[in-house]
Amino acid sequence: MDLKLKRMSEIYEIVPDPRSLQREKEFPGYYTHWCNFMQAFYHLGIQDAVVLVHGPQGCVGNVRSFLATYVGQFFGHPFLFAPTTDMGPSDVILGAKEKLEQAIKEVDQIYRPKVICLAITCAAAVIKEPVEEVVSFLRNEVKAKILIFNVPGIKNYAAGFNRVEIANGFCKLLKPPEKNVPNSVNILGIAKEVHHPGKFLFDSHELERLLNKVGIRVNSVLLQSASIEDFERASEAEFNTFDCPQWGYPLAKYMEEHYGIPYGRHATPLGITSTSRWLREVGQFFKIEEKVEALIKEEYEGIKAVWEEAKALVTGKIALIDGGDPMSAVERAVAWGKICSDLGMRPILYNVPPIEIKGIPYEASLAFRDEGEDFEVVYSDYSYHRRFTPWKIIEGLGLRFEDVSLYMGDVFPDQKANWERPIFDASNSPRLVSTTHCTRNKNHPGRKVGFKGAEAFASGVIYAVKTSKRGDRPTLYARLGGLR
Repeated sequence: MDLKLKRMSEIYEIVPDPRSLQREKEFPGYYTHWCNFMQAFYHLGIQDAVVLVHGPQGCVGNVRSFLATYVGQFFGHPFLFAPTTDMGPSDVILGAKEKLEQAIKEVDQIYRPKVICLAITCAAAVIKEPVEEVVSFLRNEVKAKILIFNVPGIKNYAAGFNRVEIANGFCKLLKPPEKNVPNSVNILGIAKEVHHPGKFLFDSHELERLLNKVGIRVNSVLLQSASIEDFERASEAEFNTFDCPQWGYPLAKYMEEHYGIPYGRHATPLGITSTSRWLREVGQFFKIEEKVEALIKEEYEGIKAVWEEAKALVTGKIALIDGGDPMSAVERAVAWGKICSDLGMRPILYNVPPIEIKGIPYEASLAFRDEGEDFEVVYSDYSYHRRFTPWKIIEGLGLRFEDVSLYMGDVFPDQKANWERPIFDASNSPRLVSTTHCTRNKNHPGRKVGFKGAEAFASGVIYAVKTSKRGDRPTLYARLGGLR
């Protein structure tokens, strides 16, 4: 198989629009990891809400299982009510308008939610069910606010576009400001976490800590697991900042267009450089640049010893970053590339489909060019969902094993060994698991944002590199992998 390295900006220019017919000609069979409905479902879990699925029972069963095993135990809404209209074969032909009306009324009466997130699946979308007509008819009978999410799986383009569409749906919860909260910001684009005090610290807690130290208050943290009140008061903030841009930009654009609230351009603040940019943008808006510079200096001094130790171990080496195939939607892999670049490594992203690079919001796509982080990506005609393993990348690109200082895997990175000898294992190949839900602990942010996160990442790099020097006694995971 022919593997090439291309810069992200080059790929962005040469690939077709993911929504075009040309996409299917150049990248036949491309679809994101999950259908649009599945991706939407587990991000609709805001507080005091019920997700009503207009479709077959099987659609709900599928995503409920996924939610329980992959999502619910780690972050977000741990339990989500998800009734369904239970469309059957005759409903797909004759329609199920009456079922939808009855389901909305029952959900409102039984659960008494503040919000009903009405998710439209393929079965209802194909026959063009009059969903908006039904919702309009019931508005005076139902106390809950109803949000319609037209998310059938047949609308798959790219994960980025799907996420933008979902975020656009939540814009309907925003409302004009009743007052202005001075020196306040919103943190937008938070997904897969809950912003409240507890044992487990997340992205938003670390970002809030930094902002509070320079006198800036966090007004709302949106969107997943937020309350309807969080959305309603968001327009009272003076400025919008971002964690994930894909989830955050639609909300920020809406608030700028309707309420005149400006927003920043920097997102996903992982590492020293990216976090500093993010903070300086806030400092410039509020005219507190000196405070921000003092904060950056203070925070860096607190982690300098660990950071410099890690940097000395990996500078000049390659970091292979697994994008997780279509599930990453690129931004996550780019963010990890930034922090690896901070440590002096050369990031190479793989398992990042070209279509997904085109499928990220426009402002975010400019960022990787304007900020000098136009990373190399393994470009190939590989089959989607047949992900490359790191050693195939090393072999295909003609790299040497010793040139690679770090493997950043997604969910379950492959490890292999003969029973007594490591082949590709943590005992001879330094690795970090970068996926969100596998990095939770009570002392550090889940995604390793900010300076505390940079310290945690540097500590992980040191541990991974030193562990890999062992060279013998492979891990049990690798031994079991070698039996396949």
